Amino acid sequence: MVQDSSDQAEILDLRGLKCPMPALLLRRRLTRAQSGEEFRVLANDGMAHIDLPHAAMQAGAEIVWQGGEDGGIALHLRAGGGLPLGNEK
Repeated sequence: MVQDSSDQAEILDLRGLKCPMPALLLRRRLTRAQSGEEFRVLANDGMAHIDLPHAAMQAGAEIVWQGGEDGGIALHLRAGGGLPLGNEK
Protein backbone atom coordinates (compact mmCIF):
# COMPACT_ATOMS: atom_id res chain seq x y z
CA MET A 1 0.00 0.00 0.00
CA VAL A 2 1.33 3.43 -0.92
CA GLN A 3 1.45 6.07 1.81
CA ASP A 4 -0.63 9.07 0.78
CA SER A 5 1.59 12.08 1.43
CA SER A 6 -1.50 14.33 1.52
CA ASP A 7 -2.10 12.99 5.07
CA GLN A 8 0.95 14.98 6.17
CA ALA A 9 0.21 18.07 4.09
CA GLU A 10 -0.83 21.38 5.63
CA ILE A 11 -4.30 22.34 4.41
CA LEU A 12 -4.74 25.85 3.03
CA ASP A 13 -8.49 26.36 2.77
CA LEU A 14 -8.92 29.42 0.57
CA ARG A 15 -12.55 28.73 -0.32
CA GLY A 16 -14.81 31.75 -0.18
CA LEU A 17 -12.01 34.20 -0.97
CA LYS A 18 -12.15 36.21 -4.18
CA CYS A 19 -9.39 37.03 -6.65
CA PRO A 20 -6.61 38.00 -6.01
CA MET A 21 -6.58 36.86 -2.35
CA PRO A 22 -6.21 33.07 -2.87
CA ALA A 23 -3.11 33.51 -5.07
CA LEU A 24 -1.58 36.16 -2.79
CA LEU A 25 -2.06 34.05 0.35
CA LEU A 26 -0.73 30.93 -1.36
CA ARG A 27 2.36 32.74 -2.61
CA ARG A 28 2.99 34.23 0.85
CA ARG A 29 2.76 30.80 2.51
CA LEU A 30 4.99 29.11 -0.08
CA THR A 31 7.72 31.75 0.22
CA ARG A 32 7.89 31.01 3.97
CA ALA A 33 7.85 27.22 3.55
CA GLN A 34 10.77 24.84 4.03
CA SER A 35 11.85 22.92 0.94
CA GLY A 36 9.88 19.68 0.75
CA GLU A 37 6.99 20.94 2.88
CA GLU A 38 3.65 19.81 1.41
CA PHE A 39 0.35 21.61 1.09
CA ARG A 40 -3.18 20.74 0.05
CA VAL A 41 -4.83 23.87 -1.31
CA LEU A 42 -8.59 24.27 -1.71
CA ALA A 43 -10.22 27.21 -3.50
CA ASN A 44 -13.45 27.96 -5.31
CA ASP A 45 -12.83 31.37 -6.86
CA GLY A 46 -13.57 31.43 -10.58
CA MET A 47 -9.96 32.23 -11.49
CA ALA A 48 -8.32 29.85 -9.00
CA HIS A 49 -7.74 27.12 -11.61
CA ILE A 50 -5.46 29.58 -13.46
CA ASP A 51 -4.11 31.77 -10.65
CA LEU A 52 -3.11 29.14 -8.08
CA PRO A 53 -0.95 26.90 -10.31
CA HIS A 54 0.72 30.04 -11.65
CA ALA A 55 1.36 31.39 -8.13
CA ALA A 56 2.77 28.01 -7.10
CA MET A 57 5.18 27.92 -10.04
CA GLN A 58 6.23 31.52 -9.37
CA ALA A 59 7.13 30.51 -5.82
CA GLY A 60 9.16 27.52 -7.04
CA ALA A 61 6.71 24.87 -5.82
CA GLU A 62 6.10 21.55 -7.51
CA ILE A 63 2.50 20.72 -8.40
CA VAL A 64 2.16 17.09 -7.31
CA TRP A 65 -1.53 16.77 -8.11
CA GLN A 66 -4.31 19.04 -9.37
CA GLY A 67 -8.01 18.34 -9.69
CA GLY A 68 -11.52 19.57 -9.08
CA GLU A 69 -13.22 19.37 -5.72
CA ASP A 70 -16.66 20.58 -4.56
CA GLY A 71 -17.06 22.98 -7.49
CA GLY A 72 -13.57 24.40 -7.06
CA ILE A 73 -9.95 23.35 -7.34
CA ALA A 74 -7.72 21.20 -5.16
CA LEU A 75 -3.93 21.22 -5.46
CA HIS A 76 -1.28 19.19 -3.73
CA LEU A 77 1.97 21.16 -3.71
CA ARG A 78 5.53 20.54 -2.56
CA ALA A 79 7.54 23.65 -1.68
CA GLY A 80 10.96 24.11 -3.22
CA GLY A 81 10.32 21.61 -6.00
CA GLY A 82 11.44 23.94 -8.76
CA LEU A 83 13.03 27.25 -9.60
CA PRO A 84 10.87 30.31 -9.01
CA LEU A 85 9.86 31.81 -12.35
CA GLY A 86 12.22 34.53 -13.45
CA ASN A 87 15.23 32.83 -11.83
CA GLU A 88 16.04 30.37 -14.62
CA LYS A 89 19.70 30.17 -15.54
